[in-house]
Parts: sequence; structure tokens; C-alpha cells
Amino acid sequence: MKNFRKVIQMLTGRFDNSEQFHSLSEEEQQTFPFAIHNNTILNGLIVNRPKEFDGVFLHEESYYTLNNKEKFKSDIFLFSTDESGDVVLKSITVPKELINTKFNELNEIDFTVLSVSDKFVPLHYKEHEGTFIGESHSMFTKKTAFILKQELSDEALVIKEEMFNGNKRVFGFDRPIIYKRILSKN
Repeated sequence: MKNFRKVIQMLTGRFDNSEQFHSLSEEEQQTFPFAIHNNTILNGLIVNRPKEFDGVFLHEESYYTLNNKEKFKSDIFLFSTDESGDVVLKSITVPKELINTKFNELNEIDFTVLSVSDKFVPLHYKEHEGTFIGESHSMFTKKTAFILKQELSDEALVIKEEMFNGNKRVFGFDRPIIYKRILSKN
């Protein structure tokens, strides 16, 4: 349970890759995004959860700016533990009206309208010296593959997402995005 709380703590908050992005050459910046992640625990908005439910829903807002064009997407993930105690990330399929909704636009969500994606292979985190590492390889269609690699630590979220149509990469980058926590100024 300690690892579960640690993973949720590492993932929750506002992150960007400004340090990584500004270290790139101007040429590299043309093919690599400036990215922001806002990750918020969603359980407080989920109604009708079963009493025995002990998972954590996390709402992720992602903003990617590439060549002065911003793209936005949001996802909901479910975090739980498996029988060996490892933390598991599952992707949630949401009703159409919740697709790409910002957290501040959400109202109560009924637990029964959320389902675990049958296309996304759950990512299992393994802890190594305070860093949690996980990888998932999913086939969304016969030709569409999605690969997710994550490395979570107190220093950064290192995330590499790639989608392939056959052998052609249609989303993703050669290097992972290195997100660092943005400290709020109080």
C-alpha cells in the first residue's frame, strides 16, 4: 500500500517539460513538443462507487504545443494493486460526452458509466530504488499498436507514448518527454 500511495503522490499535480524543451536546439524544437500534464485525483466526483472499491481514478489533461499549434487531450486512468502488490494502471473508457473534457468542466460521474478499456493492456509498475517503471504494449486494431513506457520518481515523470499504424509511427517522438513538477507559488 505504501508503493500505491507513493505512485499516486508522484503522478498528482501539474507538470511540464520546459527544462527539457529549452535544452533542445531550435531545430530539435521543431519536431518535439512543449508539453504540460495536469493530473488530478477524480474519486471525489465519482458517485455510486462500490463500498469495497479501493482504486484511485486519475484525470489527466495533456497539452502539447508543436510548431505553435496546441493539441489537447484528456484521459481517465484507474490505479489499483495486483495480487503481488504491484501498482497497476488501467485506461478507462468514458462516455462520449466526457471525452477530452477538462477537469474544471466535470460534474459528478456515475461509477457505472466508466469501464476498463479492453484494448489497453494494463501497465504494471515495478519499483527499483525509489523509481517506478512500467511498460504496456497494446493492439488497438489489427494494425494499430500503442506503446506506453513510464518511469516515475520524485524528480520527474519520464513518459514515452508511441502509436504505430503498421510500421509507421503516427504519434510519438524519438525520445521520451521528461515532465518536472511545476511548483505553485503561494
